[in-house]
Amino acid sequence: MNNKNNNVHDIEELTYHNNFQLCYNILSKWYKAKPTEEMVAVHKAFTEISIYVMSMQQRQRQYDDQISKWRASRNDAVLKARELEEEIVELKKRII
Repeated sequence: MNNKNNNVHDIEELTYHNNFQLCYNILSKWYKAKPTEEMVAVHKAFTEISIYVMSMQQRQRQYDDQISKWRASRNDAVLKARELEEEIVELKKRII
């Protein structure tokens, strides 16, 4: 299931990057053709939006990585606890 979610995220990111590149190319062409005050503002805003989106994507990747590490650590602890419980049962059997 997690792999399926990663594939969906990959497709969404590719779609975003393609759309971003398309918009950026068009805006840059307009900006170079007629750099009015309004176009300067739009170009600046688009650049700031892209920086924001990249930082959000980076935060999400870091969050996902931390959650993955936490889950792996928790799973290791659960497995170790089960092993110790089994060892306790075996030791109790030897005592009795």
